Amino acid sequence: MNTMAKYNATKYHTTRMLLIAQKTCDRATANPEESISGILLSVFAFECFLNEFEDVAQSKILPSDPKRLQILSDFLTSLERANAKIQLKIQAIYSILAHRRIDFGSYPFQDLSMLIAIRNALVHRKPEKFNWDPANPDNESKPHKFVAFLADKKVINRPSQTQPEVWDTDVLCPEVAAWALRVVKSAIKKILGEIPKSRVKFVMKFLLHQIVKQKRR
Repeated sequence: MNTMAKYNATKYHTTRMLLIAQKTCDRATANPEESISGILLSVFAFECFLNEFEDVAQSKILPSDPKRLQILSDFLTSLERANAKIQLKIQAIYSILAHRRIDFGSYPFQDLSMLIAIRNALVHRKPEKFNWDPANPDNESKPHKFVAFLADKKVINRPSQTQPEVWDTDVLCPEVAAWALRVVKSAIKKILGEIPKSRVKFVMKFLLHQIVKQKRR
């Protein structure tokens, strides 16, 4: 007869995903081809965080915790079932917990929105059409929106205007992979800061203690 105790447990993944992303970004300095993995893993980690926040708010909440945490958890569950965009989930968090609209025009959420757009473009790659005449020294083109954004943020150098309007050559580099990880960590810390004092916040900070205490790299 088996007398061993049985447990109902949950495995959480955000910290592990972020650590894997960090190792990938570190490797990208020697092997730039690793950059695409670092970018993708950073966004995967943020999605893990949102899903884990929803789960913790459902399963770890105490009767004494603020009621808005339960409201938020139920709403995030509905958004997940509807395959809602990440930005909508973030807005729900801020609207319910902080009673204000989030500023997607400031760091880190402006950068996060661009990072998500880059991730989506990488996951759903399409042929890129462009006009370019290398024999014409006056040929100029505007940089792709990804390239322009990252150059404005001083993540990468602004390319020559005579370069074709394609983006992966400039974007898939160690500097962008490191930026992606910084943005995701900053967004996670921002959201953790909006969670009211509760068992939910204690559990989330415990799960992410390696990230919360980590200084910006």
